[in-house]
Amino acid sequence: MDAHAASTCHGAELRFARRGSAGHNLPELLVTLAMVSLLLAATYPGLDAPGKRSEPRRFTLAVTQALMTARSAAIASGRRTTFCGSRDGESCDREWPAEVQLLVFEDWDGNRQVDIGDTVHLKQALALDHGRALARLSAGRPYLRYRGDGSALDFGRFTYCPADGDETSFRQLVVNRVGRVYQHHDGEGRLDHCDGLEGW
Repeated sequence: MDAHAASTCHGAELRFARRGSAGHNLPELLVTLAMVSLLLAATYPGLDAPGKRSEPRRFTLAVTQALMTARSAAIASGRRTTFCGSRDGESCDREWPAEVQLLVFEDWDGNRQVDIGDTVHLKQALALDHGRALARLSAGRPYLRYRGDGSALDFGRFTYCPADGDETSFRQLVVNRVGRVYQHHDGEGRLDHCDGLEGW
């Protein structure tokens, strides 16, 4: 065997050795990562906590902003403006589903739902994966209305109830007769406000 043939064979052996020791391919790595993720999730169930911890805050911010939008729209237009949570994006519901639509609209015909011709100021989706919410407003209404001067025609509470019963995740927003919104803190027993909610 001449020198050129020997070097060619030696090069082929080196390439083969490198290819064999290159490590794992992409599918093997993905399977390994998936298995590690499952093991971590089983060992540390709290890894899902970021979404669970942020949901009460998202509820508070979304409802507060929607109420502020309703009040501002009422003042700007001089007309009564309605805020509510809705299952179907049209009618108002007292108990909010996991996928709720927050509605702010001018109810021109007074039927308490969004119709053709009503002015819609806000239609925003809010996903509740770790809890449920309900509206407890004056006279048992599922909606809250602002007058053209910014005062509230209705008053009451919007409550977030954590599915796992953790009181630290409980949230409650109160709208007073003047139309102002504030977060209510009433110590132990707060989850009593969730009694009667579906799934509780």
